[in-house]
Amino acid sequence: MTQSNGNSVSSASDPYRLNRNVAASTRLSLQHYIWKENMGYLLHPCIDVSRPDLAIADVGTGTGIWILDLLRQLPNAKLHGFDISSEQYPAPGFLPPNVSLSKLDILGEIPEEYREKFDVVHARLLVQVVNQAGSDPVPVIQNMMKLLKPGGYLQWEEPNDDASKRPIVKADPANSSENAEKLLQRLDARFRAATPASWSVALAETFKEQGLKNVVREEFSTDTYLLLLDQTNYLGLFGELISKLDGDLKEELSKLHANTVVEARNGLSWKVRRFAFVGQKP
Repeated sequence: MTQSNGNSVSSASDPYRLNRNVAASTRLSLQHYIWKENMGYLLHPCIDVSRPDLAIADVGTGTGIWILDLLRQLPNAKLHGFDISSEQYPAPGFLPPNVSLSKLDILGEIPEEYREKFDVVHARLLVQVVNQAGSDPVPVIQNMMKLLKPGGYLQWEEPNDDASKRPIVKADPANSSENAEKLLQRLDARFRAATPASWSVALAETFKEQGLKNVVREEFSTDTYLLLLDQTNYLGLFGELISKLDGDLKEELSKLHANTVVEARNGLSWKVRRFAFVGQKP
């Protein structure tokens, strides 16, 4: 296993709004398995993984959890994770020679050594990168396509990013959700006000506009088991966002968060619409 350029990036160039500590890495592991459980796969069945020299990239790899999980299914594939920060990467000694982790800004210039080198490029939850691109996924798609060999596949997974379509689900209709509703409204106003709510669910059309063919769009439903996991994940996510604030706003939202935890324990969660998009480079 190789790691390139191991120093983490400076906060000035890093758009990431969440934490990179142990608790945050633990939440990312939970989040990965929620997505895997909900989707039922790591790579869409339409993607051919039978070739012996298969090379797969994961953009926004974070802790490398997706790459590590895929390694168990494809132990002979060449797997390469990319992220703007290496801070959450595992120690090199834990990974085999066919796994590499490197720093890469997917909005920057793609180095020649990575151009058209991969049969599959995977990405998940790049909303903060899209925000940095002016709420436009096109620059991200174009750079991920540069990583792909001709005929290669791009797979991108996102939830619906519209707070109004992330309904609160209650175990009992009489349960209070006042604090949860107010907290979500305040966090969306603070962190997502400039983000159009529809870009993620429209990625299939954007794929086609950028020249990808054989485009697939899948939406996944949830159940009680996933509602409980999403409850834990979202409470942790909200806490991370609040930790980035300061002053009166941080104090106010911290109180709302504490009260939301109480409401959640009494029987409350968030119903998330998840989507997967696949397209093939000509």
